[in-house]
Amino acid sequence: MVVFKGNDGAVYFDIPARKKYRRAELVGIYIYKIDLGHPIPYWSMSQKSYTDRGKLASEEQDLAWPLRYGQMGPLTEVNSEPKEFENGRYRAEGTVRLYDEKGKEFFDFSDLFLYENGAVYDYPTE
Repeated sequence: MVVFKGNDGAVYFDIPARKKYRRAELVGIYIYKIDLGHPIPYWSMSQKSYTDRGKLASEEQDLAWPLRYGQMGPLTEVNSEPKEFENGRYRAEGTVRLYDEKGKEFFDFSDLFLYENGAVYDYPTE
């Protein structure tokens, strides 16, 4: 997972290899602040499996990538409302389905990042 700040000032999440796939479908994303020794949920959402009418969710409902922090789609549900970022260390984790000509595969992602005074930085791990 790549985390960056866009030209519009928002924080975005992207999958580095997604361009080699036909589609990248989000299963769920979870953002935690990890400064205080235990994770504090900052935003989480997941894809609904079924529409409100009980039908399977269609492939046309994919969210656009890169994914903007707090972005929701018609077939997603909020597990934790987005909070305003504060300076500190964060973890982004979740799962996507990646589709190519051979079919689909699941990709679990995890990334640490630092939010400091409105800027986003990779957080190095020792």
